[in-house]
Amino acid sequence: MLDEMDVFQPNTYLKVFQIAKALNPLPLELAVTSARVVKMTLEEYLQLALLGLVLLFAFLTMEMRDLLKAVGCLFVMSVALGALFWMLGAPFVAVLQLLIYGGAVIALFIIVIMFTRRE
Repeated sequence: MLDEMDVFQPNTYLKVFQIAKALNPLPLELAVTSARVVKMTLEEYLQLALLGLVLLFAFLTMEMRDLLKAVGCLFVMSVALGALFWMLGAPFVAVLQLLIYGGAVIALFIIVIMFTRRE
């Protein structure tokens, strides 16, 4: 059908538009208005901020030269990750994250650092 049309005819574009409209299952107005801008909520902004904190403090944990500061960064990362789990609807995982990593592992790291000799 498209092969038979001459592109230099004035009503060729009208025929192409009619064919496209016939092939499209949605009305043209609905297809145009369905591409709207989606606004983010405050909760989504907080989730992005917590994700940024997790990534920032994970990077700082790797780059710190002082072990005690690195453990502090790991603690902040664990707390932010726990808060992110809570906001995503997994409170059990969030509580385990805060208790195990935010509490026990960080306390163990601090005790090990305090008992080692610095040279």
